[in-house]
Amino acid sequence: PRGAAYLKQGGKWTVTVKPMPAETDEWPQWDYSAAGNPASQDTLVRPTTALRWYAGPSVAHRGATKVGARLAGGRVVYAAVDYGFDNPRFREERKRDIVARDAFNGLLLWKRHVDGVASVGDAPGRFGLTAADDRVFAYVNDASPLHALDAETGKTAVTFDDGPPMPAGYEKWSGYRNSPEEIHFVVRVLDGKVVQAYRNRLTVSDSRTGKLIWEHEADTDTTVGWVVAAERKVFAVLADKKLLKNRASPLSVVKRVVAFDLNSGKVLWENDQARGRLLFRIVYHEGSLIVPTMAKAEKIKSGGPWIIARLNAADGKTIWKTEEIKGGWGHYTIVMVRDNEVFLGQEAGFAVRFDNGEFLRKVSWSQHDNSCADLRCVPNYTFYGLTFIDREGERITRGQARSICDTGIFPAYGMMYGLPSACLCAEYINGHYALSSEPVEDAVDDAERLVVHAADAPDDSKKEAERPVSEWPMHMANPRRGSWTPHGLSVNNAADLKVAWQIDVATATAEGPLREDWGDNEQIV
Repeated sequence: PRGAAYLKQGGKWTVTVKPMPAETDEWPQWDYSAAGNPASQDTLVRPTTALRWYAGPSVAHRGATKVGARLAGGRVVYAAVDYGFDNPRFREERKRDIVARDAFNGLLLWKRHVDGVASVGDAPGRFGLTAADDRVFAYVNDASPLHALDAETGKTAVTFDDGPPMPAGYEKWSGYRNSPEEIHFVVRVLDGKVVQAYRNRLTVSDSRTGKLIWEHEADTDTTVGWVVAAERKVFAVLADKKLLKNRASPLSVVKRVVAFDLNSGKVLWENDQARGRLLFRIVYHEGSLIVPTMAKAEKIKSGGPWIIARLNAADGKTIWKTEEIKGGWGHYTIVMVRDNEVFLGQEAGFAVRFDNGEFLRKVSWSQHDNSCADLRCVPNYTFYGLTFIDREGERITRGQARSICDTGIFPAYGMMYGLPSACLCAEYINGHYALSSEPVEDAVDDAERLVVHAADAPDDSKKEAERPVSEWPMHMANPRRGSWTPHGLSVNNAADLKVAWQIDVATATAEGPLREDWGDNEQIV
């Protein structure tokens, strides 16, 4: 898709661009779109069967980042560790790049070095990296504002100088040592506007010029815990100053949910019914906000019990609110909506009806090979890593890959995109990759296979000895995997050998994306 064929007919050049299949979808923001609902419309995504492409590095020691992947404009964009294998201090320095590849074949398009921006834990790039058709929004320098990069080249097109900047000295920070609010950035892009949230600041800027449109600055005892945007509104969770550590997804102690006009910043409504309760995230869906919260406790338990509220996005009034529901398992909790179902959980969870909040069922995606992932869904499946549950409730697990902890797999263009895992507890595809779901061909009948050689078959060494010396018909020579030929060469024969043919291999070019890409892959020397 999006490939171009240039044809010359009658002395004139014409160009034909292969269209994107209408059944596919993109994944441009952390949780699909500014609405925060991790639900794609890609009907070609299904349980994976094949590897479409692979790129390194595949090393497990922080080979990837928890920023995840963004997919838009036929590209996949992610943050990766630039090991520099010729650098003996690569483990300490762990330089980082923002990388763009062709989403369909993995070809390297560009790299943009990230100067002094950490990418472990809940780094700014995690919820800050966002892709649009021709722009990529990211923090690329220490103590600098958000940049909009040209999606074709990776070069800065504009900076958002009036938005919250990256704190100075960020490369020394870690989500496991510092308070979560110090490193918790959220970026949304909607209707030509860029929404940025950091600590007590909420800003909206023009996505093309970077010019500030409006800003809301809460009191210093408040942090913007989460933000989504839809129907020309910005919905923000204003929370206690201190966010609670919970791996890479911090918890907010809710003060109130506030709706702002996207264009003017005018406060449209406030709802404080969840004050004092704990919240991971909210989502917008079909004119409503889904707000799941649990009671504050000394020990955080993702199993709740939870209360889910559905708010009218127009006026903030509560449409329905569930009783306490205990259920779910995992390191943190995801909320997503598909059709008339609201799902809450991670490795396991439950579903309620979107229209009235009625409890539907418990759901378990849990499977060791795919643990530590965000829940996501497409029209025909919900999935956790590569564990899929179809519309009939059948659980289908694929163990080809795991992706990095707290991140999971990203669906787009009929495929699934993942990153290197930090764990080596099983045999995984452990690089940056795209998995496809091509139909599996029927098994070949035994009679049609290349070689049939039962273990108890008669000795055929005599037949092998009669084979012409020039034959080596299969890998390792024969069905016995002997890697030998009965026709040896004497010393005199070897001395008399002459070159039958040869190919001169051109010297590798000094420039080009393939050479650069191979140089970053520890499996290619």
